[in-house]
Amino acid sequence: MIPGEAKERIPLNREEFLQALRRAEIMTSEKANSVKLTSEKQSRHHRQLAGSGEARETLAVNYKGKEMAIAFNPRYLIDALAALAEDEVFFGVD
Repeated sequence: MIPGEAKERIPLNREEFLQALRRAEIMTSEKANSVKLTSEKQSRHHRQLAGSGEARETLAVNYKGKEMAIAFNPRYLIDALAALAEDEVFFGVD
């Protein structure tokens, strides 16, 4: 379910985010097919939660909201981001 209006909106460069997710996806496995997105001040880190190893990506973003962490299957976001043409996308979180 996608809510109409998210409490937190994180602006991201679509291509940068897409490439970071693709690199992080390499470290996932069938058993642990997820990445974790966390906020620390004004950056986002992607890393594998479990499996064959760990990778870390840092993206500079313009976000001043509360710190958070969310885990998800990277394939879902990769497919959606690859289908978009916009340079900037918004990651919404409740």
